[in-house]
Amino acid sequence: MSHSLWTSFFLCMLGIVSQVKTDIIHYYIAAEEIIWDYAPSGNDLVTGEEDYKTFLESSPTRIGRKYKKAIYKQYTNFTFTQEIPKHESLGLMGPILSGSVGQTLHVHFFNNASRPYSIHPHGLFYTKGNEGALYRDLSNASEKADDKVLPQTTFNYTWIIEPFDGPTEDDADCLPWMYHSHIEPVMDMNAGLMGMLILCKKDKTYNPENTQHLLMKVMDENLSWYLDDNIKMFLTGKVDPEDEDFQESNKMHSLNGLMYGNLKLKACVADKVTWYLMGMGNEVDIHTLNVNGHSFDYNHHRKDSINLYPAEFSVATMDINGEGSWLVKCHVHDHYVGGMETLMEVLYCNKSNDISTNSKIVTYYIAAEEEEWSYSRNGMNPYDGGSLTDPESGSEVFFKNGSHRIGGKYIKAIYHEYTDNSFTKKKPRGIDEEHLGSLGPVIRAEVGEMIKVVFYNKASFNFSIHPYGVTYEKFDEGAFYTDEADKGIVAPQSLKTYYWYVTKDMAPLENDPDCLTKMYASEVNTMKDTYSGLVGPLLICKAGRLDSNRKQKGVDKEFFLLFMVTDENNSHYLKRNIKMYTTDPEHVDVEDEDFMESNLMHGINGYLYGNLHEPEMCMNDKVIWHIMALGNEVDLHTVYFHGNTFTVHKNHKDTFSVLPGMLQTLEMKAVNPGTWAVECVTNDHFNAGTKAMYKVDHCGRKKNIEITENKVREYFIQAQEIEWDYAPGHKDLIYNTSLDDPNNPGHVFVKSSDFLIGSKYIKAVYRAYTNNSFLTAKDHPESLGILGPIIIAEVGDTIKVVFKNLARYPTSILAHGVLYNKSSEGTKYTGFEANTGYAVQTNGTFIYTWVVPESSGPGPGDPDCISYAYYSAVNPSQDTNAGLIGPLVICRKNKANSTDVKMFPLLFTVFDENESLYLDDNIEKYAKKANKEDEEFMENNKNHAINGFLFGGLQGLDMMKQDKVYWFLIGLGTEVDIHSVHFHGNTFLHYTDYKHRKDTLDLWPGSFKTVFMVPENPGKWLLHCHVDDHIIGGMNAIYTVKIVS
Repeated sequence: MSHSLWTSFFLCMLGIVSQVKTDIIHYYIAAEEIIWDYAPSGNDLVTGEEDYKTFLESSPTRIGRKYKKAIYKQYTNFTFTQEIPKHESLGLMGPILSGSVGQTLHVHFFNNASRPYSIHPHGLFYTKGNEGALYRDLSNASEKADDKVLPQTTFNYTWIIEPFDGPTEDDADCLPWMYHSHIEPVMDMNAGLMGMLILCKKDKTYNPENTQHLLMKVMDENLSWYLDDNIKMFLTGKVDPEDEDFQESNKMHSLNGLMYGNLKLKACVADKVTWYLMGMGNEVDIHTLNVNGHSFDYNHHRKDSINLYPAEFSVATMDINGEGSWLVKCHVHDHYVGGMETLMEVLYCNKSNDISTNSKIVTYYIAAEEEEWSYSRNGMNPYDGGSLTDPESGSEVFFKNGSHRIGGKYIKAIYHEYTDNSFTKKKPRGIDEEHLGSLGPVIRAEVGEMIKVVFYNKASFNFSIHPYGVTYEKFDEGAFYTDEADKGIVAPQSLKTYYWYVTKDMAPLENDPDCLTKMYASEVNTMKDTYSGLVGPLLICKAGRLDSNRKQKGVDKEFFLLFMVTDENNSHYLKRNIKMYTTDPEHVDVEDEDFMESNLMHGINGYLYGNLHEPEMCMNDKVIWHIMALGNEVDLHTVYFHGNTFTVHKNHKDTFSVLPGMLQTLEMKAVNPGTWAVECVTNDHFNAGTKAMYKVDHCGRKKNIEITENKVREYFIQAQEIEWDYAPGHKDLIYNTSLDDPNNPGHVFVKSSDFLIGSKYIKAVYRAYTNNSFLTAKDHPESLGILGPIIIAEVGDTIKVVFKNLARYPTSILAHGVLYNKSSEGTKYTGFEANTGYAVQTNGTFIYTWVVPESSGPGPGDPDCISYAYYSAVNPSQDTNAGLIGPLVICRKNKANSTDVKMFPLLFTVFDENESLYLDDNIEKYAKKANKEDEEFMENNKNHAINGFLFGGLQGLDMMKQDKVYWFLIGLGTEVDIHSVHFHGNTFLHYTDYKHRKDTLDLWPGSFKTVFMVPENPGKWLLHCHVDDHIIGGMNAIYTVKIVS
């Protein structure tokens, strides 16, 4: 916000500002019911498109843009008669509450609504009597009044900002958190009761000048307490609340509760703006915030986009560039189209910011051309073997051509590079560029240079080139939206020359790699253009880091990988592809679900099932991987490199998660020769073809894996079958209710009959034994639940696992993070050397040998021990859903056996028994009349579990006050497995290249994270996933902090 805009706001804020100097701050907050308008203009003020009508237009059977809601308001004192108005840009959010380490917040809450509510804060210290969250925590009656404040009553909350909960030395001076009602949190928050809490370091204060505050959330009015009221108030016709189209119309893709440009953001040229950001919501709430023409300084790194998801709270700064209206959006296609967009108006305010440069000009000649693109090279599946159209394969649905199916070839528009502005001779790609596939040419530039792109649109639609990571004037933006500027949209058969500047405020920061991964794309119609094929990589480097051939100095190889589910249903060329490739185009139903599914191409650089040209490198090469993602809500990708680890932000990993619009640079030292898989481990994506291979050649070099000692740690592990109960006794131990009650939301997951399995299933699990006789089982801590035993080792160790399979199906062990040869990899793909390690038959045994070099252990920024996992990967989706998964922990030297540290692995996953090896066996045993395709049956089989338990069933998470505790967090699953792990009562440290204070952490399929906690707050505390559907599904537990007696 500009200086002038804040003048009036400061007058309203004086009550807060004057209190900052004291140790105690009083806030007077009321919950009140209002009629909220998501788009007061009634229109899309950003693109002018018609999509807004789905959500904003009212009719006899559609509510439209106005809803009854409850929000938090601020008042001057305990009489609650004089409101303190908040700035209009906060929208639906409650007032900002702030304080600093050492201060105490007294929040006087008056519930002026018609139903019970509360206030629960994140990020600070509270006693059980001030938590504001209703659950069975065994606190006494005097400590329960905070949990449920009845209408027309008050409660005074006391929250303390302790040093052990404050921002770390590495954090920003002030961190954003959330406060919200927490009686039934899903319904409470969708009703509107959310606000921002900003907590600062000692002697630092929150200053609202030059700040922006955003809550990114799909407000689901179907899950609001006021749905029935809204139907009665705004509808004149009869409607079925379960109708999918009606429900979709009530999902409001909003920024601060405002849609389609109705949120007003302002700033001044040359300002440094602090963005306080929050995400909240459901499985669809994966958000990537992007501001055209600008970048963020986020956690000491340069970023074009900030990722937000449920219960993620972030702070970043931005240097404001040129005058004009700049697009602010979520980069997820459905969210952008659905209204999660606005404009930031930048005024001069008597300031200037010269972006011009007199330095070197680098010139590229790029054309957009239409061509036939094949998602395979020859119709074969190099990864799994066989034909892509084999009727028994999972690939047939995407590659079979027929009367109503397009197959694996499509007309697309692709960027091509030419040698000069005559556009007569294409610039040939070298052998190291073959992997680029459908991507455009790599544009490279250094700080201080100007990029000149001569663009020729040879295609039949209006296209453009819009860059990320550079600065430009409005006429060189290449993105369409209604800001009344000529922004470089190019008509068919026309040319346009773009000029982009690599300025210091876009440059890699000190802690960044020498070159950062960026991209460019056509953004006339963002979704249709990218799905049509117009995407390319852009590399922005520190000054002097490119050699005379425009390659990175000190880097042996670099590769660019775009992970995207290309939705050909939303390509400009759908009608043309139907006409060209189907044999009965007149009768193709474009709304048919099977037809639409066949056009979702789960690819890497436009190739599926191992058809990507293999990136090749030599052993011990320094390799840079540039990872990009685009797409929709389903584009939750976790990139997994078999065989070698990489470094990112001084952490050692072998997986990394990316969302649409996210760009990441990874550094690998390729120490392990062989042909290895690189894939997305999100189950649906892996099965649908998001997998490729890369090759590490010996190149005459000596293998040099840095094992300094050779201590062997031996484990005896058996895969065995058990009957597992996800909810013993059918009791919700969090809310003390019966899951057998048909009105309990959890009933759908435990209900059993001849048609439904219920809560008990045949599963396979890993269990530890004392020796290779497998006669005596080791104790299995109850806190592990369904997980296998912890395999723990230190850098320099060799791990030897003697594995016996007693399951009725072939199983294996694939280990993340460690190094192995092909025989001990535990999975199979083309190029596999003959062995028995990838599929151990029933009653068979195999010895896996893994080594732990320095590159597998904790990196310079990691804690002393880091989390990986092991699991069966004969068929990864079926095997893990069957239960075959365990924790693998790698520590620094002399840290694995520390007696003063507690370790708790937690697996967050929706166990989908529909995908288990044992589905047919479970039907035969528990539900002989089940219909596998029945929706109720399939939902009944999805178990939202922590270590295999629902609704508080996980036991044994016990510790003492001030214990040192590692939580090893493991995520697995598919597109719904977006998890936000939240600990009530205590905060923790998350390690990147810096230490960060948090109380929630994101977890995606195939991601493994470690947080370190020293619990200071005794009590029984809720631990749960903060995603709406997962809260409803019972993904929660209790951890207990005891006091030394």
